[in-house]
Amino acid sequence: LVGSEMCIRDRTKAAMARDLGVNLGIAMTLEDSWGGDVTTAAIAHLAHSTPTDYLFTATDFNSYVTVSTADGAPQRHNGRMAASTEPGLGIAPKMDVLGDPVLDIS
Repeated sequence: LVGSEMCIRDRTKAAMARDLGVNLGIAMTLEDSWGGDVTTAAIAHLAHSTPTDYLFTATDFNSYVTVSTADGAPQRHNGRMAASTEPGLGIAPKMDVLGDPVLDIS
């Protein structure tokens, strides 16, 4: 199994769904229902961790919106994008654009 070295409790639902597709031999399009820079960064990381034989496409939703919500988000160049090599998603959210948090978990 892809990622079998990790406990299931440490896997995101998206990664578990991707792993199921890989184990069934299905090439996938990795995307979300919509998003911007943060969503695109997450999609790029999931795409990079997907075996190339099973990655059909990945969507760069930030190219469809007019407002940037994070610095360092992947950008499409010549039909391709790459995940950041910086820690985490490799982005710096623009809090002045995003506004106050809806939920603060301490």
